[in-house]
Amino acid sequence: MINAGCELKEQGAAVLAFGRTEALAESLKQLVVSELICVDAFSYSAPLEQVAFIGSAKAIIIGIDTARDFNEVIEFVTKIRLQNLSSQILIVYAYSGTIAKIECYLAGADHCIKLPFDHGEQISLLSGIFKDIESESKVKLVLDQARLCLYGLAKKLEVSYSEMQILYALMNAKEYILSHDDVAKVLDLNLKYYDPRALEKTMSRLRGKIRKTYDINAIHNVRGFGYRLCRGVIS
Repeated sequence: MINAGCELKEQGAAVLAFGRTEALAESLKQLVVSELICVDAFSYSAPLEQVAFIGSAKAIIIGIDTARDFNEVIEFVTKIRLQNLSSQILIVYAYSGTIAKIECYLAGADHCIKLPFDHGEQISLLSGIFKDIESESKVKLVLDQARLCLYGLAKKLEVSYSEMQILYALMNAKEYILSHDDVAKVLDLNLKYYDPRALEKTMSRLRGKIRKTYDINAIHNVRGFGYRLCRGVIS
């Protein structure tokens, strides 16, 4: 464990960085630490009860340096979610090959990112993501099922009954994720014969309405699987 006891900065985000080794955790810390972001670094082999701020961190970044560590990281994310339901969890990796992103999301991760080789590009990429996280944290929307509206930022967005059902289902889904078939069930479509293109059009229209009104991408496409609601944005 290193840099334990780092004080939270009121103007910034509290971030925890984890890696298989403390050296990896420290390298992740150096990618995101700044005057506005306070970061503590740990090995993910450390007992979580010994990790300061695990329940209150605004973001948690976890590095994978070899493919063989993937399953261990998935288990680690699941354990974190038992103690912290609201923080943004980022899984980052730099080795060649692909990663099972849907497993990351279902375990509780919010971002699964392959880092570029260049150090400067790594810093730039993560900086942009943390800026997005900070912006998203300021948007708090409330779904009024009776009035078929979203409220927030002193604005009201009317949604259709079907759109309300989709949002409600996403809010209550495990880790805010629904498969394409899950959405079809919500819309009471025939699972054998529904048109995936029509489903995508419905979701695209809903995403666009929210983005136009609140300037936020509240619903993300999970390639080859379905859709994911941005954590903490809609209640």
